[in-house]
Amino acid sequence: MTTLEAHDDRPLLTRSHEHAWVTESSHRTSEGLVRYVRCGRCGDRRVDIQVHPQLPPEPLSTVRPGSREQRGTMRFFPLSGR
Repeated sequence: MTTLEAHDDRPLLTRSHEHAWVTESSHRTSEGLVRYVRCGRCGDRRVDIQVHPQLPPEPLSTVRPGSREQRGTMRFFPLSGR
């Protein structure tokens, strides 16, 4: 009898770069400045909050993969525990 083993030899599709976040729009809230950002290299998107002008922004959402079809749209995906 022969045993068949399934192997997936395809490489993982990962983006191996440091994102270069660019603010597309922003608005003030009671908690700070909410920024809608996009990576200038790959098009990924994220929502950040900046609680003080002299502190760096922190992510409010997970990174959403960018694509040509998705450009111009933004969905909010909150991080757990916030």
